[in-house]
Amino acid sequence: MIANYCKANKDKIPKNSLLSNDSSSYQLKDGSNITFTKDGYIVIDSLKEEANKYNTQSSNKNNVMNPQWVVPPAYTDPIKYSVSWYNYLGWKLFTVYTKGYFGYDYNTVEAYHIDSWYSKYIVFNPWEVSNWHEGARQTSSTTAEVYCDGRFSWGYTISGNTIKVQDKYIELDMSCNKYGQVTKSYIDN
Repeated sequence: MIANYCKANKDKIPKNSLLSNDSSSYQLKDGSNITFTKDGYIVIDSLKEEANKYNTQSSNKNNVMNPQWVVPPAYTDPIKYSVSWYNYLGWKLFTVYTKGYFGYDYNTVEAYHIDSWYSKYIVFNPWEVSNWHEGARQTSSTTAEVYCDGRFSWGYTISGNTIKVQDKYIELDMSCNKYGQVTKSYIDN
């Protein structure tokens, strides 16, 4: 998979990307991004709109429009944001997903969370996930986001004591402004 990404985008990804002491990110032809981290991981993130098979309307308890909306809102199609982590050998370790949509009226915006999840790959995958959170939140009067976050770690337990070899806080965010423009970001630290 990684070799295919690099081969298809050889004009954008320098050969020394894996040898750098700093993280290097590149946008690929399909709109996704590939990052070679200083920790030796390869991270690929992708944002995809899905065909609208959901009733993308206000899902508040009373099914009443937001009183701040001055015109009937427009809704984005459902959007799925995924970020996959690979080891330096190119083996996929895990992928984190979040899915949602947004209602906006050029004055305000509301976020609607559909689902968030993670998938672990490779046999005997040692990564554990704890403190998992997901949902939608208002980040300002003109932006809202769909998010998920959790602590991904692996290590050893000896006589009831856990020694963590790797511990990462990972957060995915899809943010929308009052104009319906969606951006994505992730935190990996």
